[in-house]
Amino acid sequence: MAGGSTSSCQASRAGQPDVGTGLLSIYSELLKLALAEQPLGEESAPSVSDLVRSVMVLRARLGAGAGPTVGAEAEVPAPQRLADQIAYDVALVRACERLGISHRLTGDGPVAPERERVERALADAWPAEASAPDP
Repeated sequence: MAGGSTSSCQASRAGQPDVGTGLLSIYSELLKLALAEQPLGEESAPSVSDLVRSVMVLRARLGAGAGPTVGAEAEVPAPQRLADQIAYDVALVRACERLGISHRLTGDGPVAPERERVERALADAWPAEASAPDP
């Protein structure tokens, strides 16, 4: 930005939340809605193995779109990328619930560092599946 002004994503005006905080809250709300639409009932609960396998498949899908994420060259359109990320986080949350791993993925804080921590905890708790090649 010209003149050394700060980004609106980092700075906030008095009494107004910054844009970054607003985006985190929106993502958190979308994730909570997705979790509510897919309750984890005992009678239809997938096995832990199936949950971990879902995490791995969805993570591979997210990695496949690692090229440009915006503009005409984007490999995966933004709405699809968001849907994939939410599906991945839903799978992570469900796997955590089944394995007793604590998480703050549905909080209003930064998701990326928590996602990395949860991925490591999941790999430690279920190493055979977490290191298995994608189907």
